Amino acid sequence: MEDLFEFARKTMNDVNNKDIKNMPLLYNKSSADEKIFIDAFMIKFKKYKKGIIYNEKSGCINFCYDNMQIGRIRLNDKKRRMQILTTYGVEWKENVSLIEAIDNLNKWDLYLKEIVKLKEC
Repeated sequence: MEDLFEFARKTMNDVNNKDIKNMPLLYNKSSADEKIFIDAFMIKFKKYKKGIIYNEKSGCINFCYDNMQIGRIRLNDKKRRMQILTTYGVEWKENVSLIEAIDNLNKWDLYLKEIVKLKEC
């Protein structure tokens, strides 16, 4: 089976290197579920060819587009939570499963479309 980081690197081949510079470090620190989530995220959001940044803040992986936060997630054994942003506020999902987190990528996508639209105005 292909190494998860190699899979992610191939998936993001068309993304600017500066945008994924933290990926090896992030992968080394991430749980198995977080790695799978990152892969699903990169597949879903590959249409945004630049600007996606990944970093770790306070135990959560923070996803940003063009310096605007899309959401945060933590899927390790101790505490599993996901931040869902909307134009109306912030929701934290507690004890989120990997499947639920991947399903919630649709909500991240809706929010990202809104902030991109607002930025273009």
